[in-house]
Order: sequence, then C-alpha cells, then structure tokens
Amino acid sequence: MPTPSFDQWLGVTGLLAAYARLADARQLDDLVALFSAEGVLVQHRTGTHAVGRVARGHTELAEAFEALRQFPITTHELGQIEVTVTGSGAHARSTCMAHHISDVGATRVRYTMACRYVDTLVQVDGRWLFAERLKYNDWTETQLLSR
Repeated sequence: MPTPSFDQWLGVTGLLAAYARLADARQLDDLVALFSAEGVLVQHRTGTHAVGRVARGHTELAEAFEALRQFPITTHELGQIEVTVTGSGAHARSTCMAHHISDVGATRVRYTMACRYVDTLVQVDGRWLFAERLKYNDWTETQLLSR
C-alpha cells in the first residue's frame, strides 16, 4: 500500500481530529461539512458488525449528529491512526475513546465508548473529506461521576 506523503498524512489526520473537535464543540454544521455531498456515516451496534444507523448525505448527517446535543459534555480522544493513499483518495483506520456526560437528576453519568473508525476519503478542491465513515463500538461502560 502506498505510503502517504507528509502533507497527505497531515491532511487526513487533521480531518480526523477536526471531526472529534467539532463533535465536542457541537459545531454540527461544520461537522457535516467534513463529509462529501454524498457522504455516508454507518454506525454499527456495539460489539457487532450489525448496522444500527446509516446517514447518507448532508441532511441525514445533520439529523444523526443532533444526537450529540443530549449530552452537556463530550470528549473524543483519538488513538492509533493508520493512513493509506489510493490515487486521488485515501483510507484511514483509527481508534477513539468517546466520553459522553449526562446529568441524571443530581447524578452525573459518564458513558464511554471504545470506537474504531474505517474511513474512505476523497479530495474535493484540495481538501480531504469523508466519503464513507464506518463506526464500530467495541465496548461501552457507564460510570457514576462525582460532581
């Protein structure tokens, strides 16, 4: 598999980091704009390869990302990232620990997901975008937090 140039690697990893940052900041319009016009997000059920939700195109992606608003705080921590370049496109594999904080009465709860992403990327006007983002949750954990 072709090794990406430094600029290609930087562009792809910047895209992955922007996804995490924009999700945490609830900048949902900007998050949607990280996908090509026909971009697809496929979310799989935890611990399986069974598809849970598919969002195609910017309208459905915007609807899917609205789910983030139910959490007052989220933190996405990126882990390993692997990038390969294929002509005018690229593929990336990455891991992420996603922490979602909820207030349940007087209690604060953290819901953590161990995520893996498998991405197909395209360049549009010199900018990397997601053409397809497959999200797998390997495991989840719920923990009570002190305030």
